[in-house]
Amino acid sequence: MELIAGGRNQEEISSFLDFVDTQGLEVCWPTPEQCESALKVYAETRGKSGMSVIDALIGACAAGLGMSLCTFDKDFQDYPGLSVEQPPYR
Repeated sequence: MELIAGGRNQEEISSFLDFVDTQGLEVCWPTPEQCESALKVYAETRGKSGMSVIDALIGACAAGLGMSLCTFDKDFQDYPGLSVEQPPYR
């Protein structure tokens, strides 16, 4: 959802959704446990970082699945249990 929110117009949003469909990418939704983890991290970091609620949920999903998160967003650098990798290009 965060990527869709960053779309500048309906064409970009449609293009992103088409990409997800054609590449067979899986959309991961947070489990109740990951929501609890996101709440804890968000409450602990509120005011100390620019992490949004959506960022906290994304971090909890990735950490809960044992996956690395590829991002330029520095708000994830100190997310507990999350491996963060910077993409090779912007």
